[in-house]
Amino acid sequence: MTERRTIRVTVGPQDADIIGSDHRALQAAVDYVANLGGGRVDIGPGRYDMRDSLHLRSAVSIWGAGADTVLVKSPAAQSSLLLDGDFGEEQVTLETPERFAVGDGITMTDDRTGGFHVVVATILWR
Repeated sequence: MTERRTIRVTVGPQDADIIGSDHRALQAAVDYVANLGGGRVDIGPGRYDMRDSLHLRSAVSIWGAGADTVLVKSPAAQSSLLLDGDFGEEQVTLETPERFAVGDGITMTDDRTGGFHVVVATILWR
């Protein structure tokens, strides 16, 4: 009988399979493990700057190193739209784009819908 082995990937600022200390390193590990059919992501000790949510995937478990693993939400940035987008459009033009970086998570809303139509996305290019 063949022994089933679980994929296990480590993430950390050093001495890990994926080196990094922000949401992009954590997301890379989650996506990699998910693409292999599932497994475990071990987040090593350290402080991780979260400029976007960690988007979880099926069959992937996330483990930290207890109180030594700290995920910190980055300060929020805000900008008005420079150009209004049309229905179904998947890009925005901001008045102050320098406040944002590729990989940042964003939320777009307006003052007229009472929060009913909120768009959540990740910046893919600038």
